[in-house]
Amino acid sequence: MAVRGERARRLIDELLRLVGDLVPEHVTVTANRYSLQASRFDDLSRMSQEDLRRAEEEQRPLGGAMAETSLTFGTWIPFLPRQLAARLTVVDALESIQDVLTKVIGSAWPESGFEVRAGVSAAEVRVWFENAAGNTIPVGTISRAVV
Repeated sequence: MAVRGERARRLIDELLRLVGDLVPEHVTVTANRYSLQASRFDDLSRMSQEDLRRAEEEQRPLGGAMAETSLTFGTWIPFLPRQLAARLTVVDALESIQDVLTKVIGSAWPESGFEVRAGVSAAEVRVWFENAAGNTIPVGTISRAVV
């Protein structure tokens, strides 16, 4: 079940609402029917010398950056069980958000080593980030009606 167009935008909007607190203040993420965009504009005059030095050491771009990806999520595998298709679609969508934010921020988002995970029930999909050590960053739940 592939999701694109208006359905994909609604899914992305719901995920962006859930991860809003994890997105840095100087980063903007928007979606339309066809793409997901993230942009970052740094006010270099407000950055301390220490922050500037750290950014240079980490080879993060300064000043601003932009990234974009298309809004098509999910898989085209026929006869895939609906719960599995819903889980894979939400994971794919959140990985797209993670990808554009990582590119724009210049370092791993939300943190290094964290991957998207999801669990599904009859009514909803629960998503979170998890690293190899088992540490988690909760994201929230999405109604399967959105997927």
